[in-house]
Amino acid sequence: MLIIGNRLVALLNESGQRHLVRLLETLKLRNAAPTKFARVVRSGRTWLEVVPTAERARLEKEVNRQLARYAHRPQLAHLSDDESVFVDVPLGPGANDSAFRREVQSFGLLRQIADSGELGRVRRCPICGKWFMARRPDAVYCGTRCARKKARQVLKDTGKDAAYKRFRRKRNRIQDRIGQLAEKRNDGVRLTKEENAELTAAKVALAKLHQEYEKRRKG
Repeated sequence: MLIIGNRLVALLNESGQRHLVRLLETLKLRNAAPTKFARVVRSGRTWLEVVPTAERARLEKEVNRQLARYAHRPQLAHLSDDESVFVDVPLGPGANDSAFRREVQSFGLLRQIADSGELGRVRRCPICGKWFMARRPDAVYCGTRCARKKARQVLKDTGKDAAYKRFRRKRNRIQDRIGQLAEKRNDGVRLTKEENAELTAAKVALAKLHQEYEKRRKG
């Protein structure tokens, strides 16, 4: 099924597959929609049956509406003078169009995966937006590149990336110098004109450093 899934996602990532993508997304919403139990009386006995909620029923109706696009009829095709087979001919819009035939081919792959119960393995990467066939149940990203990109983004958002480390080194160096001059002044030692100017410049540089880092982090 992994081979079929890889063929499907390759087709899904092509342009012009918006109808099939919408069908896949609706199917996923339908599968995730909750169900409920209802008491059913049959032959004088009460049974509990799983019935769809209103939301699930609405999504099922929408799926069936979209499936009408892929309606087909059997047609006899001749392979040779003494051999013929039945083939399914699509009835949807643009049935003779090559792009639509490719879409129908993609639908056939999607149907095989849905029938096998592995539709949940067809996922969309939240980083690059491409479809992929998950090899593991916990797979979220299409590959290591997008996983690393997400990890770098998390580090950036939490202030633990390389830019933050550079900011922290500069901040600590400036704060250490401000602390030295402030401690000297608190001990009753009169600062020179140059030291006062250095203390003022250090405070300004520290404020500017904070502003630049926050601007870079949000940008």
